[in-house]
Amino acid sequence: IVRVQRGTAAASAGLQPGDVVLKAGRQAVYTAKQLSAILKKSDMGKGIRLFVWRNGSTLYTFLQNDD
Repeated sequence: IVRVQRGTAAASAGLQPGDVVLKAGRQAVYTAKQLSAILKKSDMGKGIRLFVWRNGSTLYTFLQNDD
């Protein structure tokens, strides 16, 4: 994650610059382009679970559009 804008789903999910998304749903993520493709195919109204590496630790967060 390079940047997180206030008021976005990413901000609500607690994502921070420097986070590395390792999995989106059940799919491993290796590139930003791959993550973008996964998110575009996902029903963001229902949301998707992200497995994230942050500062040497891992955590799960949930990304969902409020629309």
